[in-house]
Amino acid sequence: MATFEFRNCEAKAFWVASSNLRKAVREGSDDIDVLAKLLEGHANYGLQPGIRARAEALLWERRRAAKAG
Repeated sequence: MATFEFRNCEAKAFWVASSNLRKAVREGSDDIDVLAKLLEGHANYGLQPGIRARAEALLWERRRAAKAG
């Protein structure tokens, strides 16, 4: 079981990455691929199930929008 400090750091890192990804998508920034890889890391290796699920949902929304657009 992860310590509280680690879980807290993981949650903060996820929210920063997801916020930056949304901002990059809105602005059309070149950082989108790097930020998406960070979220893929959270989706694949995150210790908290809620963070893994939210990261997967964000990546799915991004892929769906990319196919539609």
